[in-house]
Amino acid sequence: MNNVYFSEKIQQLIDAAGREFFSLYSEKPVNFYSRKICGDWYIMPDVSSDVSLISVFSFIKTTPDMAGKLATLYAYDKLSSAAESCGILLLTARCREQIRKIRHELSARSDLFYVGIEAPEGFLNFQEMQLKDIALFGDNWVYHDKYKRGNKRFDVFIYEREGTFHIVFRRSYSKKNTEGIRQTFVNHQAFVTVSAAQLPNADLTVQGFGFMAERLTKSDWFIRNTTR
Repeated sequence: MNNVYFSEKIQQLIDAAGREFFSLYSEKPVNFYSRKICGDWYIMPDVSSDVSLISVFSFIKTTPDMAGKLATLYAYDKLSSAAESCGILLLTARCREQIRKIRHELSARSDLFYVGIEAPEGFLNFQEMQLKDIALFGDNWVYHDKYKRGNKRFDVFIYEREGTFHIVFRRSYSKKNTEGIRQTFVNHQAFVTVSAAQLPNADLTVQGFGFMAERLTKSDWFIRNTTR
């Protein structure tokens, strides 16, 4: 019974990560289901789905199979982080092995896509990601903080919509393109959503962005919005 319950909870986490992946990186909603094959979970988009995922400069049309692999990779990264934070070593090890296996299976074309996992290079144009934010959270941009170190940059954006704050933590780097023009590309990001009422007691610490969360909680904007 415990094994059945544990399996159901993992499937729920996989499904939630799949929904998050497609909401963040798909041009249109994608229908999918999760399926366990040889002990491992896979996200399976509807074979009739027309899937377009965001890439460096635009949305690129891809197959449901490729989109499913990318979504599964994203889901196992989320599950690995959750298992590690809870000290579940066996599940953490299994997740990391599955991540390694999926990365090996993916073709070189998958490198065009950002899937929420640490990568040697960034893939998303910074300005395009801001447009994506507006499409997701609206244009009521109420806070922005930026920290630069060398060619690396850390940003926090906050969008407010209907009494809810959508907090975007984003890390990027800049480099010159072939024409000598410097551009900024995103290589890691995280999202926190919290209601205005919960903001004073919310845990805004996100792995890899701890110091930016601290800067946020000490900012005039945060103090003003939590001491009313």
